[in-house]
Amino acid sequence: MKVTIEKEIIVTKMNDELAILNIKSGQYFNLNAVATRIWNLLCEHEEIDLVFKMILDEYDVEESLLKKDFDHILNHLNRTQLVTWA
Repeated sequence: MKVTIEKEIIVTKMNDELAILNIKSGQYFNLNAVATRIWNLLCEHEEIDLVFKMILDEYDVEESLLKKDFDHILNHLNRTQLVTWA
């Protein structure tokens, strides 16, 4: 699946984290360092499976735990209308 980053957002880097403003909803979101890394990789590569594998290679984490957290982050980004996927 490919991710599409919504166009009506403003992204600001703050140290290792990102602050994202959804212009449509007026909601503000803060992504921690790991979620920021996922966001950046999604922006570069768009392919969810590829980004998952890259994160798995980068971090010393059990695959099942990463899958749970990764899915949680993706679902949150989708629910808050920051990304869509197809």
